[in-house]
Amino acid sequence: MITIEQAEQVERLLGEGTLSQRTIAKTTGVSRGTVAAIAKGKRPDYDAMRRAREAEQVPEPIGPPQRCPGCGGMVLMPCVLCRVEELSAASGRRPAFPSSTAPDRCFALDLKPHHRRRYEEVRRQKEREMEAALAEEEALAEYDAELPDPDLDDLCDVMDFDDEPIEEELCPW
Repeated sequence: MITIEQAEQVERLLGEGTLSQRTIAKTTGVSRGTVAAIAKGKRPDYDAMRRAREAEQVPEPIGPPQRCPGCGGMVLMPCVLCRVEELSAASGRRPAFPSSTAPDRCFALDLKPHHRRRYEEVRRQKEREMEAALAEEEALAEYDAELPDPDLDDLCDVMDFDDEPIEEELCPW
């Protein structure tokens, strides 16, 4: 890859039209093929490509990690994973990561079969524990809803409270 200055020098020498492409290549220190590509206009404008890449750079992540609305991952925003997928889709390339339907998409796990089995087993166990906890909460809520509201008069009868004032005992000391 040649520097921007070299490319500009080659373009300037070609524009003068006094030197051959071979001489320009020797003078500037680039290959004859590069000089020919610049002369034909087939050499990409690397400077423009670099400026475009810099323009589409993702800003520095800031703040505490939070759940990304796009991929569901716990990330520093803005989510780089979502940005990469946007760029891949815009360029027509295949997605960089598995589809969003994969349960472990945000981690892009590539595990050996025995590790994958253990991972799935632990994940299923955690799901069962969460379902059991939710079912227990629902059962308690239903039980609480079925109980009648306590009546204060009934409570006083059960506790054997009288309407008489309680005599205070004086402390001898």
